[in-house]
Amino acid sequence: MAKLIMRAACAAAMGLCAPAFAQDADTAGPDAEGAQAADGRMRYDASYFAQFNPVTALDMVQRTPGFTLREAEERRGFSGVAGNVLINGERPSTKNGLDGQLTRIAAANVARIEVLRGGAARLEVRGQSVVANVVLVEGAGLEPTTTYRAELRNFTNGVPGYYLDGTHTFRWRGLDVSLYLQIPPWRSLGSRYELLVGGDNVIRELRDESAQEHYRDITGSIDVNWSPTASDTLNFRLHGYPYHYDWEERSRVTDADGNLLRSDFGQVRERDAYELEVGGDWEHAFSQSLSFKLVGLQTMESEASEELYESITAAGARSS
Repeated sequence: MAKLIMRAACAAAMGLCAPAFAQDADTAGPDAEGAQAADGRMRYDASYFAQFNPVTALDMVQRTPGFTLREAEERRGFSGVAGNVLINGERPSTKNGLDGQLTRIAAANVARIEVLRGGAARLEVRGQSVVANVVLVEGAGLEPTTTYRAELRNFTNGVPGYYLDGTHTFRWRGLDVSLYLQIPPWRSLGSRYELLVGGDNVIRELRDESAQEHYRDITGSIDVNWSPTASDTLNFRLHGYPYHYDWEERSRVTDADGNLLRSDFGQVRERDAYELEVGGDWEHAFSQSLSFKLVGLQTMESEASEELYESITAAGARSS
């Protein structure tokens, strides 16, 4: 799918639009292509990604050498179905929307990305052979930041479209809050010709078909982090995804001589459909090497679909 992209990003505070990105003093090094640590992790400092002008952590993860982002699997339960990205060494408390989580992290707040392979990766996230750990700048999220992105796109057969998303993070009464909104509509138009040929190689039908699809959705989420004590951390996430979907197909069916046999029409409409996810976790550290984490996650979805299929013969007989 061809894209014509027009991207803009800005920061409300603390130099998000600056060309240089922050990095840990003890990890930055002259090797911009990545350095291998003693534990076998490949480390890519923020300076490596500066050449790509990233806006969010997702832009950086997608540019990490030898790594492909994989979302969580759609299965019951939470253990063993996570995606292959950690944030500060922790699994996000969500079964989907991992790319959305990364989009809400400004690139200026990423110190480095570590890539773990083989046994080390499987120890961190069950079932994954390659894992990326996004390490944030110490204290990231304490200052208000805003990012936004706008893209112009060409959909199927040159249908124009757009993509918008934005984030805003801030601190309020001891809570770190992140807001996210995404509007990615999608459209397609198409046409095709079909021949129905019998076993005797004689053309039975000629079908002139056209179809169009229109998908509209809004994705929004709220993430809240709270550390009431030095040993306790609580995270809460609310993720919503309402959408509308329309599909129509028309077909004019003739015989080999062009005589009309029938006209077919199909339509699918989905209204008031949505997906909702509420999740959270509480972690208590007993010591530097021992901690306890409790995770809760609830997902809900609803879909109201109307379908119509109708066929009208040349004589006017109607069936549906």
